[in-house]
Amino acid sequence: MEIDDRIKVGYSLDWFGMATKKYHILDETISGRFVCEGMPEVISRLDGSKYVSSPMTGLFLRDKRDFTNIKEEELK
Repeated sequence: MEIDDRIKVGYSLDWFGMATKKYHILDETISGRFVCEGMPEVISRLDGSKYVSSPMTGLFLRDKRDFTNIKEEELK
């Protein structure tokens, strides 16, 4: 199974407005919001193979205007 290693990311303030965090943008709604989750992590096994771990947080909606520097990135 091949892992798609290109994801859409954006930066936004956290829920308390204290720090800028990087979020994985999964989709966009017709009302102008992004469906987001925390950033996934690439983890290496002992044999050198890799897998992608999903964050512990669930999905959430954020307004598009809250995001800056939206781009595609490659998971490494």
